[in-house]
Amino acid sequence: MYLKLLKFSFIFFLFSINFYGQNKFEIYVGPVSGFKEPEIFEFIDLVKRAGFNSIFLPIGFSEDALKIYKYSSEKDFKIFIKIGGVPFDKNLRIAINEKGKEERLNCPIQKEVWQFLYLYTKKFFDKFKGEDFLKNIAGIYFDVERFVDADICYCDECFYSFLKSKNIKEEVKIFNRKRYLFVKNLMREYTEFERERMTDILKEIEEKIHEVNPELIISYYPLFWRKPFFPKSLFTLLMPEKFPPPLWWHFYRKSGWVSLAVIKGLGKKESPVLAWDDYYYWSGYSSDPYYPDRVKKFLRNYLGYEAWWFPSILYVTSCRFKGEFTPERAYNEYKKLVSISDYGAILYGESEKRKISLGNP
Repeated sequence: MYLKLLKFSFIFFLFSINFYGQNKFEIYVGPVSGFKEPEIFEFIDLVKRAGFNSIFLPIGFSEDALKIYKYSSEKDFKIFIKIGGVPFDKNLRIAINEKGKEERLNCPIQKEVWQFLYLYTKKFFDKFKGEDFLKNIAGIYFDVERFVDADICYCDECFYSFLKSKNIKEEVKIFNRKRYLFVKNLMREYTEFERERMTDILKEIEEKIHEVNPELIISYYPLFWRKPFFPKSLFTLLMPEKFPPPLWWHFYRKSGWVSLAVIKGLGKKESPVLAWDDYYYWSGYSSDPYYPDRVKKFLRNYLGYEAWWFPSILYVTSCRFKGEFTPERAYNEYKKLVSISDYGAILYGESEKRKISLGNP
């Protein structure tokens, strides 16, 4: 029944979506929720007929997972293996938030926190060594949304390492550290200190990943986590192309610096990171047509090369667009996102709570 509803919802995609060039990834995310054989294969066929050339699939090591990888490869999809979120390890240093409380996250300034990216990648390629579908594995994908949405890290190691770098000898109570940084006008320096340390850690992880497969694309979510509120001035409202909200605010809010560390640490000019940006996730391109130029310029200046910027949109089934939102509009919005990105765009079609398991890593 659910498959029939999806077929109906996709009717405009089936008639309309075309490739915008072989160098662009048109990625569909979330295709395997709640399905069992043979529905999963029917759905993969549906995604293919809709015109997508790339697909995100959960990492797995079972025979069922192997069948799905093989079938997707036979359909000539470029496959991104979805590793998932960053695991929490209670035996590693715990992240401390702005209130001085422990988060259920590890402090990100630890190599052990990020080794799962290399370990899962190596296990996957070792498990399926010699399988023909591996030629269609384009990359791996993981998410840092819980880190970006937190406000970390003010643990002893992070905080006092920074003070030592500034030749400051003070004891500051754990719940007062963020306030101390603001009062001393050190908050931005602290954020950049943390970001650069994490970047150095991730450079080592990137080298190990590409020892497994030199051509593998590393992708992550989110470049932004939610579209943040920023009070607009009268100038911004009248001339948004000339007076946009400052882009740096998106990255320096809470722990947006984690995202900047990921895109810089795991990428380089010859193999950039595929950065999934959900700025347009809820509201579509029409909500802010000036944003693409701003974000591309920001990332170019930060990285020193062109970033693989991938805008994304949520499909009609659970969207929060203002006014009527139809499959026709979903298609037009997605088509526009593909056209404004130099490398491609992502459509997130997940609308079911159920998750299919392809086997534990």
